[in-house]
Amino acid sequence: MFERLWKKSTNITKLKLYSENSPWQNDAVLLHVSNGLGHLRMGYGIAKNNNQKSFMLLKDIPLVKWHCQGEYDCPTCEKLISAGYGLNSVNEEVIREIRSCMNQPYGTIYLAVDKLVPILKLLPSGYYVVADLPLYPSDGNGQFFWNQSNQPVLNKGTCSIYYNQMCSTGVPTFILPSQLPENYDAATMKCYQEMYRAGESLRGLAYYMGDYLCTLLDGHHKAVAASLEGREFRCLTILPVHGISSLKDEKDFKMSIGGVWIDSKDLPKQLNKEFKKACEETNKLKTDEVEKYLAMETDCWDQFKWPKELLNLGKCYPDAFTMACIEFAGDLSDERIIRLLRYEEADSGDKLEFILKALIGLKDIRTTELAMKIAKREGLRSLWTEAFEYLATIQSEAIEDFFIDFLVNDEKLRPKLTKIADEYLANGSIINVGIK
Repeated sequence: MFERLWKKSTNITKLKLYSENSPWQNDAVLLHVSNGLGHLRMGYGIAKNNNQKSFMLLKDIPLVKWHCQGEYDCPTCEKLISAGYGLNSVNEEVIREIRSCMNQPYGTIYLAVDKLVPILKLLPSGYYVVADLPLYPSDGNGQFFWNQSNQPVLNKGTCSIYYNQMCSTGVPTFILPSQLPENYDAATMKCYQEMYRAGESLRGLAYYMGDYLCTLLDGHHKAVAASLEGREFRCLTILPVHGISSLKDEKDFKMSIGGVWIDSKDLPKQLNKEFKKACEETNKLKTDEVEKYLAMETDCWDQFKWPKELLNLGKCYPDAFTMACIEFAGDLSDERIIRLLRYEEADSGDKLEFILKALIGLKDIRTTELAMKIAKREGLRSLWTEAFEYLATIQSEAIEDFFIDFLVNDEKLRPKLTKIADEYLANGSIINVGIK
């Protein structure tokens, strides 16, 4: 159906099949698009106020908007996210083709790429990976993914996360919507719930924008259904090349695809030098284009009222900072925690901090026990504030006894801890202390 929309012959060449042991830890296919249309892409440019902007674009329609707070894209600075103009504004034939591709049963990643050819032809020429990835139906801030706004909001998933001399560059983890909220249909979502309950293998379609965030191109109702059913939401995720690193002779190079650097020796063919130049030209936007995309807004993003049940779904998932802490912490097993509490590893305190933050973000049932153990150890005083803050959000007799014992022996050397314990006992219930 798409063939008449372009003049040049677009070819999709599958170059390498990866198993679940791939760099993306899931089945994937490396492919090359030649003479691509360039309709489905990220675009970057400078607005009139000299701030850099980025857009997830499909046929000149912004699906998601990124806002840097300056003309330089600081890699460790949070950016702001705002809603796009809606996939509904794209040519209806394109939308039908996307849905037709995604409504077919999923078999293997290799066969799935064949079914995606009409969509892959919309990409700019270049190298891509299509990976079968689990993605959280959350926006990276711990919020329901479909609940976005025209007003730019800071998002933790828009940057590499630097904390305590550790840095996480991010991998595809969270999703942002491309469909307008007014297209939500409870009956459609319930049909997918029944399909999940019946054991069917469902997939969404996503495009990796960078850091921790993807745009969901198809599968919004599947994502909601999966979340309500407590099922894993998997997407055929398009991973573009985000960076190229090469030596002066350009014989050896690395390509950053989906948050992972792939060495040239692990690629089936040498880098096409013209690809990097073509990619840069395709992605660059003029200021008047940037202003046009910024002005494209749809009121329903701010007017639609989501059911509370759906809004609460975002709280079921970790945010981007938690994902970074999971990476920093490494092994989260009980055995590892015991070793760290015995100081059997170097920098045990720092590692326990990452584990505590990770468990809090994951809402792990082991968090309270670990926080209590930390709060009782003199050698972990640097972690007491966070442990106290977490414990103050849990109502239990054991925690009440702990705070009473603390106040009885309190020498008033740590007024913040004294205040947390006092307020917990005074309120007799869970208090909000703003854990970070």
